[in-house]
Amino acid sequence: MSSSFDQRGQQVERQYNFGGIPPAEHQRLSEELGVTKSALNSFFKILEVQQVPLTDLDSTLRDIAKGYKEIQAKLAAFSSDDEVVTVLIRQAEDAWDRVDFDSAEALLNEASDRDVAAAKAMQANANNRMLSAAATRAAAGDVKYTQLAYREAAAYYQKAALLIPPDEDATLAAYLNQQGVALYRAGLYPEAQSPLERALAIGEKALGAKHPDVAASLNNLAGLYYAQGQYAKAEPLYQRALAIGEKALGAKHPDVAASLNNLAELYRAQSQYAKAEPLYQRALAIREKALGPEHPSVATSLNNLAGLYYAQGQYAKAEPLYQRALAILKKALGPEHPDVATSLNNLAELYRAQGQYAKAEPLHQRALVIREKALGPEHPSVATSLNNLAELYRAQGQYAKAEPLYQRALAILKKALGPEHPSVATSLNNLTALYYAQGQYAKAEPQRALAILKKALGPEHPSVATSLNNLAVLYHAQGQYAKAEPLHQRALAIWEKALGPEHPHVATSLKNYAALLRKLGRKKEAKRMEVRATAILAAR
Repeated sequence: MSSSFDQRGQQVERQYNFGGIPPAEHQRLSEELGVTKSALNSFFKILEVQQVPLTDLDSTLRDIAKGYKEIQAKLAAFSSDDEVVTVLIRQAEDAWDRVDFDSAEALLNEASDRDVAAAKAMQANANNRMLSAAATRAAAGDVKYTQLAYREAAAYYQKAALLIPPDEDATLAAYLNQQGVALYRAGLYPEAQSPLERALAIGEKALGAKHPDVAASLNNLAGLYYAQGQYAKAEPLYQRALAIGEKALGAKHPDVAASLNNLAELYRAQSQYAKAEPLYQRALAIREKALGPEHPSVATSLNNLAGLYYAQGQYAKAEPLYQRALAILKKALGPEHPDVATSLNNLAELYRAQGQYAKAEPLHQRALVIREKALGPEHPSVATSLNNLAELYRAQGQYAKAEPLYQRALAILKKALGPEHPSVATSLNNLTALYYAQGQYAKAEPQRALAILKKALGPEHPSVATSLNNLAVLYHAQGQYAKAEPLHQRALAIWEKALGPEHPHVATSLKNYAALLRKLGRKKEAKRMEVRATAILAAR
């Protein structure tokens, strides 16, 4: 679970035209993936039913094909001392070869059920039977996972884990890890934590602390902690996974670059830029050498490094990296690819930060057009472009232009992700900032954004502190000082705990709180906070 990804998007309804693939191209793709034409057609159907974004079609298709062939191999190698189970598995193998997923799933479940019953009746053979039952139950999970039905797959992996007998800890850890990953993929972070933590603990004991499977488990759990804002928990796990990967694969392997990037992203999120920069640079160097200077993964590394410089206000260092990344993606993927839109957006945000609004606007507009065309007008990535363009207009005081864009973005996110998604809270906060700038306090909904973030991310997440700060500033502007002060205190405490006492967000909180204290006539307290805020910013 790499942490370098756009977390704003989910799939929404869009148009596919797999039926328009020329026969020769269809034959070529079938041969390249090593599957039958009928299997390839079924894969296309999965992509369509699951509404996979166009930007992910190629990689997802290859993942499905890989999983399909792995399951073929599993079924072909499966053996049992029960003739009926063997027949059921052979039938499941035949169904799988025919791309009859439902029949394969049903047959695997029937085999598993028979093995469970036999295991209970025949204690002498119980362990082998339960392992066989777990394997077939997990295989049914693989069927669901291949179809991108992650929640259903997680349920199968959980059932498999429950069937594992004593003294089979490595197998138990594997099924728990599969369950956790499937839950993570489904966006069910709280539910994913327990199986991933158990998988790591059991795997370390069964396999040893330096086993590659343990490294994978470390990365998975660290990625979950990162997504939840639990940075102090994520860091040592990423560091251990990196060390294991370097020893097992070599220091210049592309997978090591991904691990370096994960750790760098963690440091960047905490504004520990001096720690993040050499990791980003090393990841970039590895990818350039291993994959070539024009590979899209190189563009990803360039964008990451440029983003680090952008966060530090080093715009002159960021711009050529963003421009090179954009050129690579245009050449490798074509000018209408959604990844090109992301790169355009990054460059536009750089210009906006420098007040170069005339240069930023056409880039944001172009990114919006690409995303609408490639992903459809209701895709969350379109909402991202709308929000960014609205932010540009708000920065220029063009509120009448900004408001309908913010509102459209909010409507898209509610529909695509649900009204309780953190991205909806972000969109509500953006609208709050717009209404605040115009003095339209009654139209703002900061309380709603705060409630969403607390529920989705937990009360100690840095994004909750941002929402608390926004609400405090709103109360301050309305003269409701008694309501504002405890919110400032809470936001400051969360940021100091989650990000450290020297983070720029802490300086922002101190300045805002100091402004309130001056209104309350508590000038000495305000002065102390202002001095500390100035020192934090000066150190940057």
